[in-house]
Amino acid sequence: MKSKNNVLFSISALALSFSVLFSATAQASVVMTGTRVIFPAGQNEKTVHLQNKDSNPNIVQVWLDNGDESSTPDTANAPIMASPQIFKTAPNQGQMVRLIFTEDKSALPQDRESIFYMNFSEIPATKSTDADKNKLMVVFKNRVKVLYRPERLAYPSHEMGKHIQYQWVGNGANSKIQLHNNSPYYASFADLSITSAGKSTVIQKNKMIAPFSSAEWPVFMQNINTANAKISLNLINDYGIAVANELSPKQE
Repeated sequence: MKSKNNVLFSISALALSFSVLFSATAQASVVMTGTRVIFPAGQNEKTVHLQNKDSNPNIVQVWLDNGDESSTPDTANAPIMASPQIFKTAPNQGQMVRLIFTEDKSALPQDRESIFYMNFSEIPATKSTDADKNKLMVVFKNRVKVLYRPERLAYPSHEMGKHIQYQWVGNGANSKIQLHNNSPYYASFADLSITSAGKSTVIQKNKMIAPFSSAEWPVFMQNINTANAKISLNLINDYGIAVANELSPKQE
């Protein structure tokens, strides 16, 4: 006999295969308060709030992974577990979920953030009178960043923008902009834009650069003056708000 978890996941997997057909017109009903979870090193657990904004009940399943977007409740591999993992939310009601560290945090890097992801899927609760009817269930999966933040980092997260620099790679039609994240924080940004000759162009949207690492993107702008161009980055802060930062060039 299958367990409740396995039955629920089997239903989720089947319904999820159909959900992409409705992604353009349908919206998730269960949402989290906030856009990310900051997990301070001094805490062993963190509480998040999920809200069912639907007029119907939903069944919610929560699991965490360490970066595998295709993870499932059966393959979850993060050192953090959710409690409860499965629950039913009444219409227009909320549910508190505890995120609990299950492994030794000292094994994680202490000079930079570590990132995990909380997944939560919702399945419309089925009435007993509907049990034998042929109904298509649409499953929505949300994925939220969970940032483990060590103590005593060199400076607070709101100063991250001061430690991100840019560098030009190549020139002309083959030019690229390279960003160097010299901070111990994951730098998520809403958009990266370049202003040259009075014209501002968005180069990239919704990207993330890991601590102490670099990333680069091609720049498709005509007759750009790299010497005078201004580079702006709208960084997402701990509260999910985009904050404008004008970057400085990387010092050779």
